Formats: sequence, structure tokens, C-alpha cells
Amino acid sequence: MHQKTCAVSGKIFEITDEDLQFYQMMDVPEPTLCPEERSRRRLAWRNCRKLYSRTCDATGKRILSIHHKDVPFPVYDYYEWWGDEWNPLDYGREFDFDRPFFDQWSELHDSVPHISLQNSDNENADYTSYAGWNKNCYWIFFSDHNEDCCYLEDSFNCKDCFDCSYCHRCTLCYENFFCTNCY
Repeated sequence: MHQKTCAVSGKIFEITDEDLQFYQMMDVPEPTLCPEERSRRRLAWRNCRKLYSRTCDATGKRILSIHHKDVPFPVYDYYEWWGDEWNPLDYGREFDFDRPFFDQWSELHDSVPHISLQNSDNENADYTSYAGWNKNCYWIFFSDHNEDCCYLEDSFNCKDCFDCSYCHRCTLCYENFFCTNCY
């Protein structure tokens, strides 16, 4: 086991003998970043809380999306993406064992259409993502079964709440954090 210094945070982290064996087996170099920084980079590609106005690559109409207009892949409106006008199997490819896996994965990732928003059965809740079964809601993320709410995150079964995070079964709440059954 030996210690290294993270190139970003300056934090000291350890690399075990088992880690070294794994890196040799995978034919990859030792990490230069601590586990926390590596995790942060793995998660950085996923946009969960920012919405963009852009054009649907299938129809040309203006849509809201979690994907910026300059991403390298096509983005389809929710209804187009779930529709029958395109076939995901058309994007299938043969795997080339002579080329690196991640190069091929990246090419596939950048050719297949991505869904604009991750939502299910919302009513009058266009400015939401990773949300479902909400009614009359605005700017909520990772939240389900809410009504007449704005600026929620990870909140469920709330009514008439504003600017809350991690709330469950709350009513008429403002600026609450980690609350359950509040009024």
C-alpha cells in the first residue's frame, strides 16, 4: 500500500496492493485524483437542475431540455422520444475488439437521441425534470405527486409549498428542509 496526493484537492489518499493489481489487470495507470474527486467527475456529466430552451432534433420545435443546444448528440422532445417515429435499434453497431471500448461507447452515446426531460404524467408542470405526477408546479426536480408547488427538490406528496427540499407530505410550507407531515 502506498499514498498519493490528489492533483485537485491536495488530499492524501491510499492505493492498496489490490487496487494496483486491478489497475495492472485493466492496463490503466494509477489514479492521480482521490476517490472523492473521481466520483465528482463521474457524476459531473449528468445535469439534474438546469433547463435550457432548445430545438427538438426530430421536429424542429422549441422545447425545454436538460441538454444544452451544443451537446454532440440529438435531443428529442419527451413525446417524440417515446413515440414510434424512430427505432432505437437503428443505432446498433458491431463491437470492434481492436478499438478501445470507451471510444466506441462515446460514439454510440453521441449518435443516439436523448430524451429532453425525465418526466411522467405531469399536468401544467412544464418546468420540471426527474419529476412525475405533479400538478400546477414550477421548477421542481426529483419530486413526485405534488400540487401547486414551486422550487422543490426531492419532495413528495406536498401541496402549496414553496422553496423546499427533502419534504414529504407537507402543506403550506416555505423554505423547509428535511420535513415530514408539516403544515
